Amino acid sequence: MKKLVSPLLFVLLVLLPGCSLILYGPVRTYPDDFTGGSRHLLTRVVRPRELSTQIGSATMMFEKRVDDYNTKNTIYIVVSRSYGSFRSEENGYLKVNDTIFPLPLAYVTIERDYSVEDSDDKDDSEPTISGKLNEKFRLELTPEIVNAIVTGTSMEFRFYFGPEPATYRLKGSKLASVQRLLNK
Repeated sequence: MKKLVSPLLFVLLVLLPGCSLILYGPVRTYPDDFTGGSRHLLTRVVRPRELSTQIGSATMMFEKRVDDYNTKNTIYIVVSRSYGSFRSEENGYLKVNDTIFPLPLAYVTIERDYSVEDSDDKDDSEPTISGKLNEKFRLELTPEIVNAIVTGTSMEFRFYFGPEPATYRLKGSKLASVQRLLNK
């Protein structure tokens, strides 16, 4: 009997947390005693579909805020890009299946993320400075957009950084976790 309990306990401890992560996704819920509501957050990191670009990955934090009076759905996005790239245009786009929604970018801010490395040489060479820019903005989702996402099979965000487009696609399990969050 003891020989059977140990392997069974091991399987339960290892597999069940993984199954719950697959079934429910890593949604974090924060009760808010100040507003009488709650916030549900889901973070996804998505690479751009374009190759050889100065625009990098996007970290998307989906927020569903619920209180006694209403429900609000917002996406906070951080796009990493090189110093040589252009800043984002004022609008982006969301394509769910074949429907395209224009998205005004709100509260656009840019943060510099850099590091300075001293040269190992004994001569008086200049230090090397390397880094990137993190562009942050917020997207407010209308009920029409939320409904399209919840019933959609694919979702793509398109932003323009000067002449360079950046397209971020969510489908499969990444889209399913966003749909679960919006259905909460």
